[in-house]
Amino acid sequence: METPSNPAPQAASRLRWRLPRWTSFLAAGMWGLSIAMPVWETLSDERGVWQTFNGLWPLLLGWLGALMYCPAWFANLLALLLFICDFGEGILSDRVRWWLGLIMLALAATAYYFPGLPDDYDMAVITARLSGFYLWLGSFLVFVVGHANQTSRTNPGLGLRRWGVVALFVLLYGILELTFPVGATPMQQALKNPAPLTPLQAELAKHPSEAQMADAYASAVRNAMRAASGPDEAGRLRQVEAILAAGVPVDLRDRNGDTPLLQASRSPRAKALLDLLIRSRADVNAHGMGDQCALDLADDFGNPEGWKLLVAAGATIPKGRPKNPHIPPPTTQPATSPATAP
Repeated sequence: METPSNPAPQAASRLRWRLPRWTSFLAAGMWGLSIAMPVWETLSDERGVWQTFNGLWPLLLGWLGALMYCPAWFANLLALLLFICDFGEGILSDRVRWWLGLIMLALAATAYYFPGLPDDYDMAVITARLSGFYLWLGSFLVFVVGHANQTSRTNPGLGLRRWGVVALFVLLYGILELTFPVGATPMQQALKNPAPLTPLQAELAKHPSEAQMADAYASAVRNAMRAASGPDEAGRLRQVEAILAAGVPVDLRDRNGDTPLLQASRSPRAKALLDLLIRSRADVNAHGMGDQCALDLADDFGNPEGWKLLVAAGATIPKGRPKNPHIPPPTTQPATSPATAP
């Protein structure tokens, strides 16, 4: 007589297979969602541009992080391999998948070391880690947790040790979060939006260092130039006025050796900023890189309105240089002859 099979072991076997597949699908879904979500907020070091990046950007170009000794991007390759293998049976052994999962967690942890994103002109420094970043890390943890949980059902002793390893990685991520904090300075945050002016005035009242004031002035001027002729221009100009009122020299030079007036002379749209700097007694005859003066820059960048403002403020053309071809020379009154004199 044939002995009937016991259905309990079969149900347990199905459960063991179902659990890792379920956690792997969840991890894959979290990983895919992190690509579409914002992962970092950045502030470019030189231009002062605020930007938010979603996960697609580091996924496509994150391999360049290896040049900065940050191999976190390669965790994505292991994740794809493990997700594919975990959906099938017998492609990789459980032990191999476990160790590859740990390597994946270790690679992902190096993302905390990543300082910023290469920009066209400088480095876009990471000022905030956003939800997509933590969802990306969480997808790797969910994958490894699924394997630890499966092992606990078949080998409680080994499963307990694997749960301990997972707990250590969670602790490691917490330590890295505290060890490598990101964030903009209060002065940078105060300059992020053109209104209200109160946060900036509060920071200026704290008497920050000269370096902080110089950075704030450079950022305010750049913001005003980007907002020129736009709805935010008035608010950006008020920020420049507030910083000048706090005692910052109006001709403070940036890293390239240019004064704010030289920068404003390049932009045909920044007439209001140029006028503000002139009224603040900026040196209209200052020279920057390549010994170019404000009139040279206004001519080179096609800024006839700026040229007129500078000439009216007393700017002079250096000797030996041609006149501006875009602006007719100033007319002079003819001398009055004795015969026509009253």
